[in-house]
Amino acid sequence: MSLIKTPYLYYLWEKAQKSPYEAQSSAFWAYALKEIFFHGPEWAISPEQPPAERDDRRRVDIKITNMTAHEDGQVTGRTICMRKREKLATKSWQQDSPSATQ
Repeated sequence: MSLIKTPYLYYLWEKAQKSPYEAQSSAFWAYALKEIFFHGPEWAISPEQPPAERDDRRRVDIKITNMTAHEDGQVTGRTICMRKREKLATKSWQQDSPSATQ
């Protein structure tokens, strides 16, 4: 079963497959997450953002915020951060876990 069901998603998916740059992949995922899973005005999808409000140099791949409007006019939000796993070099993994390679 494919999640790519619209010409827009297919267009972004094709660009992400052909491009060596992360920006194309981020564009695909930001659009797919917004259109498929987190649709509605209360959801915000932001790529390459700091994980917290403070001035920080760290970045997460995608930040998903769910906002709630309250009767008093205040808006609050909950944030989910998505980050790629770090690539682990095979050589260092083998050195750290010799029993796993036997």
